Amino acid sequence: MINKSHPLIVFFLAISVFNCASQAQLPFRIGLNFAFVGVTNAPVSTFVDKLAELGVHATRQMTVADSTWSNVQPNPGGTLNFTNADLIFFNTNGTYPVGDLYEPSGNGLQVPWRACNNSNSPLCGFDYTRDGADASNYVTTVVRHYSNASHLWEIGNEMDGKQSKPNGLPPAEFAQFLITNRNWIRAVDPQAQVVLPGCLGGTSYTLTMAYTWLRTVLANGGASGFDVMNYHDYKSWWVLPNDFEGYRAVLAEFNLTNMPIWISECSSASVPGNPATVVPYASEDQQAADVWRRS
Repeated sequence: MINKSHPLIVFFLAISVFNCASQAQLPFRIGLNFAFVGVTNAPVSTFVDKLAELGVHATRQMTVADSTWSNVQPNPGGTLNFTNADLIFFNTNGTYPVGDLYEPSGNGLQVPWRACNNSNSPLCGFDYTRDGADASNYVTTVVRHYSNASHLWEIGNEMDGKQSKPNGLPPAEFAQFLITNRNWIRAVDPQAQVVLPGCLGGTSYTLTMAYTWLRTVLANGGASGFDVMNYHDYKSWWVLPNDFEGYRAVLAEFNLTNMPIWISECSSASVPGNPATVVPYASEDQQAADVWRRS
């Protein structure tokens, strides 16, 4: 049973749910990621209604309704299409949308890069000279369209696991990519905040590697490119405090001790074929208990 007086935030990779932890020393949010199993033809509004019943405060990466390049502008210069994204951004249930920019199906960046017109090009990947105008038009148009609905934007997803072009960038380059995108976003919406794309959840990709990636991004000026620290944590709930403190320590090295921290994905859901979330022995009650222990 969920206490509706306790505010929840629900985030999405497929779908995720968030919960406020009031005793944390920093502004802190934690979210449970639910992956869809199978296919449903239910409209987005059905899911939003169900989430609203739980007292959900916000949504991230709503399936089909992401504000990603692939949905809004499939090809550079093509017709913009906001139909799917509008369903979640302009919902009437009071759930706050956190917009995701660039991400395709899966992690990394959407790749409409002009340098990739020739798949054998060694330059295939984001290039400011070739792709800057297209990217700027996409970002500013999307942010302007939703400036009355959301002021939170995430640039890609789990970019610490995508450090090679074409759908990733080395951390030093990604730091500049963050800064450039934040400047584009803030030029349209001065209230906007950029959420660091959630670092990987510490399964096969260790948190030590994530700390190194974050440290490199910050060492290259990346702190100017985001306002909210965000990572994913799929390990056991009892190690979450140590993981959290590890990220805090890296931020502290760069005098970012007051930066909000989100854990926008964690899960104990049993989803066949996904080793990050498979817990075959966990009942629904056990999974629910896990959510509360984490928070």
